[in-house]
Amino acid sequence: MSDPTTGTIEVPGARLAWRRTPWDERAFGVATVEVLELASSEVAPARSALLELERLAPLQRLGVATTRFPAGDRVLKEAYGASDWRYIETSLVLGLQGLAGRDVSRTFRRTVALEEPDEGAWSEIRAIARDTFHFSRFDEDVRFERARCQGRFANWIDELRHQGKRFLVHRADGRIAAFMAFSVSSGVVDLVLGGSRSDLGWISPFFWASLVGRLREEGHRAIEARVSAANVGVARIYLALGFTILRTDVGFNRIFPHRAGQP
Repeated sequence: MSDPTTGTIEVPGARLAWRRTPWDERAFGVATVEVLELASSEVAPARSALLELERLAPLQRLGVATTRFPAGDRVLKEAYGASDWRYIETSLVLGLQGLAGRDVSRTFRRTVALEEPDEGAWSEIRAIARDTFHFSRFDEDVRFERARCQGRFANWIDELRHQGKRFLVHRADGRIAAFMAFSVSSGVVDLVLGGSRSDLGWISPFFWASLVGRLREEGHRAIEARVSAANVGVARIYLALGFTILRTDVGFNRIFPHRAGQP
């Protein structure tokens, strides 16, 4: 296949797996990939695998690559850093276990009503994602224009709908005030993307508590989420609700030289 959406690179001592990310490509106007895994116990083989990706970039007309991996992996930190990738972000993977035995309704002393979005809600959900989100592997990289990062979040809503992710929303004064997109697998809920209107940020703790309560009532056993360490406000909400830190990841980006300039 001349333009695969996924691929692997294997060299002695290392294996790299990647995928194309069309939702990012639509926002930035260049082909983008995410390195899903770089498995190696030594720096030299890891760098060799990254060099092969570098050689693949002009053939696939790749402009940008991103990755995340556990923050304690010194081999990968050295390999990426020595291969002209730039450290961008730190993110926390959070988890709430034993959901059936938890009652978070009184954590913030208030809950709000949740509902499934109707067809007229999607433009408002896209607007919240576009206008109020400021933390991501692209937003925290100063080489990317803010307007393109905003477009990426709006496109992401469309992609999540296409993937069949569930959405729950809260309305205030007849308008969408907050939303969350998520998926469920084997009783574990993965919170993918959510937030509140910029003029109603105060409602976020109540929305998150109501969401946890709703998911508990549905019989799910655990919840997981990823939040940027720079997003202190949301991280505090998760911790107040009893979430614990399962893992800390670091994110690196690479802008390939044949696509020099602003992505």
